[in-house]
Amino acid sequence: MGPFLTLASFGEYLVPLALLELYFRAQSHGAVCGKWVLAATLSFLTLASAIGIFAATQGLWWPRV
Repeated sequence: MGPFLTLASFGEYLVPLALLELYFRAQSHGAVCGKWVLAATLSFLTLASAIGIFAATQGLWWPRV
């Protein structure tokens, strides 16, 4: 395994855990502005994930059906 795959395997766990930690901190004692910023960030990342899933489906799955 190369260094990129090692970094990617750590990142796929650590990035969502970091976002979850930010969510819990904002929920427990965050300002309203901070909650809105976090909600916008999570919404953007959700949209980016949906676009990536759609693109992967179109490029990798549909051509083989």
